[in-house]
Amino acid sequence: MTRDEICQMVRDVLTQQLRLAPEEIRPDGILHELPGADSIRLLQVITQLEQNLGLEFSDKEIFEPHTFEGLVTIAWTRVGRK
Repeated sequence: MTRDEICQMVRDVLTQQLRLAPEEIRPDGILHELPGADSIRLLQVITQLEQNLGLEFSDKEIFEPHTFEGLVTIAWTRVGRK
């Protein structure tokens, strides 16, 4: 899976879980500041990504990414180690 594919997957999951238009998600956008974002919805995003990618994020990884790009980077890094 390429980094671009992971980026698109993260964007798709965020738009679905938060009911956003794709253009509302900027690379430097703070996740918890996105419209509709709260801790439960963001955990649902992580859970969906874990299922889609067939991996499990550590607690540190779950709470580490504060931006869209940060979440993409963590997912990309984990896929590379799988």
